[in-house]
Amino acid sequence: MILARLILVVLLQVFVLNSWVKAWAYPERPVTIVVPYAAGGGIDVIARMMAQRFSEKLGKPFVVENRLGAGGVIASTFVARAPADGHTLLLASDAQFAIQVPLRKNLPYNPTKDFAPIAITGSTPFALVVNPAVPAKSLSEFIALAKSKPDDLTYGSSGVGGTPHLVMEMFKIMSGTKLQHIPYKGTAQALNDIISGTIPVMFAGLTGVPSLLDSGKLRALGVSSTSRLKVLPSIPTIAEAGLPGFEAFGFVILAAPAGTPSSIINRLSSELSDFNNAPGVQERYDRIGYLTERSPPPEELVKFIEKQIVVWTDVVSKAGLLHSQ
Repeated sequence: MILARLILVVLLQVFVLNSWVKAWAYPERPVTIVVPYAAGGGIDVIARMMAQRFSEKLGKPFVVENRLGAGGVIASTFVARAPADGHTLLLASDAQFAIQVPLRKNLPYNPTKDFAPIAITGSTPFALVVNPAVPAKSLSEFIALAKSKPDDLTYGSSGVGGTPHLVMEMFKIMSGTKLQHIPYKGTAQALNDIISGTIPVMFAGLTGVPSLLDSGKLRALGVSSTSRLKVLPSIPTIAEAGLPGFEAFGFVILAAPAGTPSSIINRLSSELSDFNNAPGVQERYDRIGYLTERSPPPEELVKFIEKQIVVWTDVVSKAGLLHSQ
């Protein structure tokens, strides 16, 4: 019995030592961070900031690869099927980890089973913006206007099933309003049409929005966060402006394929925490409309993703979009 216990202790020590060696030998070659969005967007910018930091800290190149298509399903599926060795990572949003679940009948990956989440790298709230000609100076006035013209007002979004689309659907459900959706091929096109007056309103991520507000090209009626934002201190939250309980945000998660050694996951999580706390990072995030986040540990992130799936499944179902793609 004593010999058996000694053997067990030795085996455990060998296992721990092997895990430690794997973590500190990582990476053995260049690492690819796959991004399901085009170059130049907020998540792509975060990925490139992160890649530069990791390259410097871990001694091997971290390169960003933009794989577009199918609302991020192509990129996510690629990483889910990659070798579980930490050399292929996914930096994606709630659209890929939560929203696609209720939207798609046959999603080719499972966000909670096919990935090992590493950390939440940032989040983005949304601003409810209108063309300055819209005769509503506050959220309550806009809700009254929309209720007086059911289905007459249109709203834009970055595309069907994207987070801005579903944030507006959440808003419609909670405010009891009816607006018609006009999907675009990206936020920039939708914002241009609000500025021109082609459409009156949309929920937009904060990238570029503060300058449009300062120039008078847009008016903001509220932000979707639970507290006011440093970059838009005069804009009330939607909850305080007349819709109690309203909260919506987009999150960004770094993940590896399921089965990636926990030692590698934990090391990357630690490095990412250091990155988010590094001087100047939040200022750079501010410029692209994102907030740094204090992420839960990797072992708790699956529960976080599951909760987001529940939230967006409820919105998708009430909006009549369940398994619409």
